[in-house]
Amino acid sequence: MEKPWADAGGVGWEGKNTKLLGRVFGSWLFLEVILTTLDIQPDTEETGDCGNCTACLDACPTNAFTAPYQMDARRCISYLTIETRTHIPREMRSLIGNKIYGCDDCLAACPWNKFAQQSQEIQFFVKEELKEPHLCDLLLLDDPSFRELFKGSAVKRLG
Repeated sequence: MEKPWADAGGVGWEGKNTKLLGRVFGSWLFLEVILTTLDIQPDTEETGDCGNCTACLDACPTNAFTAPYQMDARRCISYLTIETRTHIPREMRSLIGNKIYGCDDCLAACPWNKFAQQSQEIQFFVKEELKEPHLCDLLLLDDPSFRELFKGSAVKRLG
């Protein structure tokens, strides 16, 4: 819901993968909202587009994009592994590959990322012990161990 505000505020524009992207951050950004009664002048609107590029659409392992700028969330790995609380449909399971939390393939494929600056925000850095976890080890975690391992991580919200 924040994308139109970010677009109007000069942060970027909507890409064919339905994500916000721009010249400074590429497709790697998180949006937040600050509500205020102050009059704040928006930045100059950032213009750009994807042109003929379909790298993000082509990178999607589940073909979640029905057309440029249109996504079927029921086929999106991020939706299936993070947002929904239902079982992943059997026909989708083999397409997910080794992903257990999200995907980001469409973000990683975006050529605008060559302009992106890596965040210096320490909270965005991956903990060393979470870089390449073994699925067997994760399956053996009890609830307190899961909460401790993923403390401070978005993965913790999965429970």
